[in-house]
Amino acid sequence: MLIAGLFLTVIVVGILGTLVTTIVTVAFYAVYAVGLIMVFKKMGEVPWKGLVPIYNKYISYRNTYNIKAFAIMAICTLVPMIFENEDTGTLLKIIFEFIAAIAMVFEALSVYHMCRSFGYGIKMAVLGVFCPAAMTLVLGFGPCRYIGNISNQNTLLGLDGTIGI
Repeated sequence: MLIAGLFLTVIVVGILGTLVTTIVTVAFYAVYAVGLIMVFKKMGEVPWKGLVPIYNKYISYRNTYNIKAFAIMAICTLVPMIFENEDTGTLLKIIFEFIAAIAMVFEALSVYHMCRSFGYGIKMAVLGVFCPAAMTLVLGFGPCRYIGNISNQNTLLGLDGTIGI
């Protein structure tokens, strides 16, 4: 009887935990989506473009950073996903992890350039890297306005004096 009660308790706690996690995840995404809609409105884009997963990244890169950087980030994200599996050797896994790290660097730079395009600096970019929903809410509903793409389009990193393409 004690074991059956304990088993039932574990099942109920597991179901409740899953339910709470799902509700928090959906709420987090809803807040993020509303922020993206407002950010895209401020950028002069049709708001629904902020809700389409890959397309919204492309539009963000185009309006605030660099399309070449988007292509590199996309390739660096896809290559490890496509080719890495359980049979991959250790050296190849290290190479794939390095490629994925390059994608993360470009994504962080994209957040930085997004913040610059709205008149913010590195502090807002750090917030955006660690809590993108909060950044999109500040950019979307805050007093800032979209200045435009102010990154250097002739360089890969979008900063003056960096790697040119």
